[in-house]
Amino acid sequence: MRAASRSIEEDDLQAWVDRRLTPADHEAVEAYLAAHPELRARWSQYAEQREELRAAFAEKPETPIPARLRVARLLSEQRRRRHRQFARIAAAIALLIAGGIGGWGARDFLPALTSSALAVLASSVFDDAIAAHRTFSVETRHPVEVGANEEAHLVQWLSKRLGHQLSFPISTHSASG
Repeated sequence: MRAASRSIEEDDLQAWVDRRLTPADHEAVEAYLAAHPELRARWSQYAEQREELRAAFAEKPETPIPARLRVARLLSEQRRRRHRQFARIAAAIALLIAGGIGGWGARDFLPALTSSALAVLASSVFDDAIAAHRTFSVETRHPVEVGANEEAHLVQWLSKRLGHQLSFPISTHSASG
């Protein structure tokens, strides 16, 4: 039995709405609600809503659950989706492996492609791009930001980046003239 000094809390009121109180606790909550009519009005509305919901859902207990909402079907659909996802991952891995093996095999069977002028040109372009990237990417102030009036600075910067002293003729005319 609930001690008289203990206050009624929201859990007790929820249990009252759900009709899950012992007779002694029910009497204590009733006494509390009698002393607080504004709370009784609000919690009585909750009890009415509970009864309306129960009545609304109790009207169709004989209606079978639609096939699309049955738990077994939902679980099998979830398993099917998971299997499809794994199959897609496996197919992607298999294609990646097959492409790698095919490319490696083509290297041995088609040596003319690797020594053609086009392959040499592509390799040279890639090498130039890598060298330019290594030269210019480490600098916080880019050479395109160096003004025409700072030719000496540009020559000094390029000499430092390329690792040997460069010599350019410094023009005597200004960029605006």
